[in-house]
Formats: sequence, structure tokens, C-alpha cells
Amino acid sequence: MTDGNETTSGVETATGQPQPTPEERVAALERALAETRALAEERGQAVAALTERANLATAKYRQAALAATPEVPPELVQGATVEEVDAAMARAKALVDEVRKRAAARSAETPRTPAGAPARSAPDLSGLTAREKIAHGLARRG
Repeated sequence: MTDGNETTSGVETATGQPQPTPEERVAALERALAETRALAEERGQAVAALTERANLATAKYRQAALAATPEVPPELVQGATVEEVDAAMARAKALVDEVRKRAAARSAETPRTPAGAPARSAPDLSGLTAREKIAHGLARRG
């Protein structure tokens, strides 16, 4: 039983257009798949290029931040994004400040000692008796 909408190549749609054959449908889907893959490849390359640019920008930002704060050791500031670099820089600054505070506290506790040997001077003989002074003088002669 037919309703008058069938054709010899396939079934007609409600609009009167013939439906594609299975082979035509497969070919159309393969073309769409190829176009989608090509678009995905292009976008993947674009993402890779943008990621590379972001990494370079982050590295330059890190270098600028380190140049602005030379007291911070570069090993303490790592990060893949600007936010990570900022967080690492804040931690490093806090660590440097803590080390400075501890060093200042330690130096305040420890009396300062001049560098090098003390100045040479003759021994103090004022506390010796006359006899001891004579003995000391004769001992130095030899």
C-alpha cells in the first residue's frame, strides 16, 4: 500500500523532497565528519598557540616581578599562570620578611664582636710587685 509519496529512489519527505539513499547519507556524514575533524585540528592549533603565548607572558611577568624584588630568591617563585606567580611571590616575600625578623632578633641578642684580632699591646704590669717586674724583665732577656 502506498500513499503516493514514494519514489523509485527512496521515500519522499513531507515537503516532497526525496530522502537520500543510505549511501548518500553515509557520504554526507563522512564529509561532515571530515570538516569537523579539520575544524577541531585548526582549533587545537589555535589553542596550542595561545597556550604558548600565555606561557611566555607568564615567564616575562615572573622575570619582571623578580627584578622588582631582588631580595626574593628566584627558586621560591614558580607558577604556570600569573595568579600562581603572584601567590608564590607573596609567599616568598613573607618568608624573606620572616627571615629578616629572625636575623634581626638574633643579632640583637648576640653582642657584636669586632672582626679580626684585637690590637696588640704590652702586658699590663701595673699589678705586679717590684720583684715580679724584675723577674719578668730578666725572663724576657733570655
